[in-house]
Amino acid sequence: MFIETLGGPHMVTKFLRLPQVMARTGLARSTIYKLMTEARFPKSFKICGRATAWLNSDVDAWLSECLENSRSDSELEE
Repeated sequence: MFIETLGGPHMVTKFLRLPQVMARTGLARSTIYKLMTEARFPKSFKICGRATAWLNSDVDAWLSECLENSRSDSELEE
């Protein structure tokens, strides 16, 4: 996501909390953390205290990669 300012386009950073990540991906909490452990999902980071979040851009990239891989796999089966 970009926002236009007087100095030109700047990237807007948006944080997603776990319920938002679960809703975006359709994955359960346990699956998200399992994939993170396997380095197959973007890592979360602490935003303060015990609160963690993911970068929206990281989750978007992961979703795009999943879609691309899914399409590549289906083309190989044909």
